[in-house]
Amino acid sequence: MQQVEPDWQVIELHGSVIDYAITTLQVLYVVLMLVFAVLVFTNSITPIGAGITGLTACALVIGWKVLQRKRRRLTSGEH
Repeated sequence: MQQVEPDWQVIELHGSVIDYAITTLQVLYVVLMLVFAVLVFTNSITPIGAGITGLTACALVIGWKVLQRKRRRLTSGEH
């Protein structure tokens, strides 16, 4: 069986796309938390709004953690 060398240009491209996606998710998380803080401070948050905000925050964190794991696996050579 023949060993195939990884195409590092493709790996770097995929890595930079993943890095951009991680950064985007982190920025969205910060914006969401700022909006949530303003809503709490002005006392205009509803229980449903708080629940939706919490679920959205969890989804963003899970998304960027999954992408970080994929990025780590990509750079270590595992697929």
